[in-house]
Amino acid sequence: MILADWIFIGVAIVFGIAGLMFGFGRLLRWLTDGLRGILISIFICYLIFGFVLNLGFVQALLERFKESLAASDNGIVRFLSTIRIDVIVLAVVLFGLVQIGRKIIVTILQGVMERENVVMKALNKTFGMVLGFAIFLGIMLVVGQIAYAVGGESGELYANLQGSFFRLDELYLCNPMTSIIKL
Repeated sequence: MILADWIFIGVAIVFGIAGLMFGFGRLLRWLTDGLRGILISIFICYLIFGFVLNLGFVQALLERFKESLAASDNGIVRFLSTIRIDVIVLAVVLFGLVQIGRKIIVTILQGVMERENVVMKALNKTFGMVLGFAIFLGIMLVVGQIAYAVGGESGELYANLQGSFFRLDELYLCNPMTSIIKL
């Protein structure tokens, strides 16, 4: 094992212990509050927008919306059609629905996980530890993506990761974030 493996283990343990201390409910609430929650909602909308746009009933609603706009033909409507206002409205509505769904799901999960019995407390702490580790992995993937964009395969970081027990060098080269965020 190389130094990067030991650093990986140490930081993963720190995030796991933090998740264990906070518990799943509080950690989930912290993760989805404020700006972080808005960014998560934007990311979810980014992932599902293409799917929602291609649904048959959504296409029908968008066509009716475009027809109603075309009925009042003036300069503003032509401009709105040029900028594809139908797709913009769909994105805004989807964002609103994701925000509402996120808040409902987080409130329900927090209420369930923070019950005052032994089993739920144990599950809350266990899931908190798993969520803490998942947060660490997410941060590690984003940082790895940025490092790869800056240094590439010929960078010093890649050279230091080669021979890793946890195959951090392969994760650096084949980061799953590259399929989501193109640099």
